[in-house]
Amino acid sequence: MHSTATDLADFADRAAALEQRAIALGAPVQLSLPLLPPTPPASVDHGIELALTFQRVGARDEYLQARELVADLLRPHREREPLEFANALGVLAAALAEADRPDEAVARLQECRTLLAPQAAPEISTERLTADSDALDGLALYARALLDLGGCLGVLGSPEEAVSAHQQALAAFERCAAASLDFEPNVAVTSSRLADMLLEQPGAAEEALSAADRAVGILTARADFAPYREAVLSDLGYAHWLRTRALTRLDRLDDAVAAGRQAVTFLRVAAVSSVPHAWTLVTALELTSDLLANAQEHAEAQALAVEALEAADRTTEPFLQLLALWLHSRRLLDNSTAFGAWEDTRVVELLSAYSTLVENAPDPWLEELAVQLMHLSEHLVNVPRVADAAGVPRWP
Repeated sequence: MHSTATDLADFADRAAALEQRAIALGAPVQLSLPLLPPTPPASVDHGIELALTFQRVGARDEYLQARELVADLLRPHREREPLEFANALGVLAAALAEADRPDEAVARLQECRTLLAPQAAPEISTERLTADSDALDGLALYARALLDLGGCLGVLGSPEEAVSAHQQALAAFERCAAASLDFEPNVAVTSSRLADMLLEQPGAAEEALSAADRAVGILTARADFAPYREAVLSDLGYAHWLRTRALTRLDRLDDAVAAGRQAVTFLRVAAVSSVPHAWTLVTALELTSDLLANAQEHAEAQALAVEALEAADRTTEPFLQLLALWLHSRRLLDNSTAFGAWEDTRVVELLSAYSTLVENAPDPWLEELAVQLMHLSEHLVNVPRVADAAGVPRWP
C-alpha cells in the first residue's frame, strides 16, 4: 500500500505548519520535509525530530500533532513495516494519555494490539524468540501495547477489561523473559501494575498479593547486583507498598507492618529526585504509620507522620501536604497529650487549609476532601473541643 499524491501533499502541508511553529518557538529546524514515496524513512525521521523538538520546549499540542504525522506517514506501510508503525502508534497513545485523552489513546492501542497479534501467536517458540530479535521485539511491543491499554481502560472506568489487559500483558512479557532475562524488569513492573488494579477489585486481595510478591521477588534479586540496584529501587519500594496494601486488606497486620517498613526504606531514596515517588512515599508513610498506631507502636508511628510532613513540604503539591498534615493530626490524637493536641500550630493550619481548599478544590479532589473532613470532625468530637468539631466545614 502506497501513499497517494493527496496524502503526500497533506503530509507536506502539516509538516510545513509544524516547522513554522517550531521556528516561532525559537527551535532550529530543517525546512521542506522530504517526502520519498513509497518508503518515507527521511520523512519519518524528520517528523520524529520535530516531535522531539516540541517535547523539549514543552509544546504539548504541537508534540501530539508531530506524533500523529509520524503515525500517518507510516500507516500506508504498516503491512511491510508493522513494528515501526506499531511503535509510532504506541508513542502517540502515550502522548494522548498524558494529555488526558485516554479514549483516543485506547483507540490507537487497540489498533496496535490488532496489528501485533500475529507476533504473539502461541506457536512462536521460546527458541525462535531467543534466536530472532525481530520476533522478540514484536512480542515485546505487543505486551507493551496491552499494558498501556490496561492503564487507559482503568482511567476510563472499565476495571475488568483493564485487569484482563494487564494479565495478557504479563503473560506476553513472561514469554519475552523466558527468551531473554533483559525482560525480567518488565515482568516485575507489569506484575505491580496488575496488583494495583486488583486492589481496586472486591475480593481480589489474595491475587493482588501474589502479583506483588512476584514483583518483589524479581526486583530483590536484581537489586543484589550493583549495576541494577539504583535502577530498581523505586519499583521495589512501590511493589512493597502494594504488598502492604494487600496484606492490610487480608488482616495480616504484622506482615503488613513489615512490608510497609520495607516500602518506606526504598521509597526514601527514590523520592529524593522525583515528585511521583514523593507521592508514593507519603502514602506509604501514611499507611505504615496507621498500622503502627493500631499496633500501639506510637513512637514509630509519630516519627513516620513527621517524616511524611517533611517529604510533602519538599514538594509543591498542596493536596499531598494536606494529606501529611491530616496524618500528623491523627498521630497527635493518638498520643498521651491528645487533650492538648489541637494547640499544635500545624493542626490549626490543617483546619484552615481544608476550609480554604474545599472552596477552591479541583473536582477530582472533592470526594477525597469530603471524606477527610468527615474523619477530622469525628476526631475533634473525641477531644474536649466539641465546638471545633461544629466549626469544621461541612460538605455542601
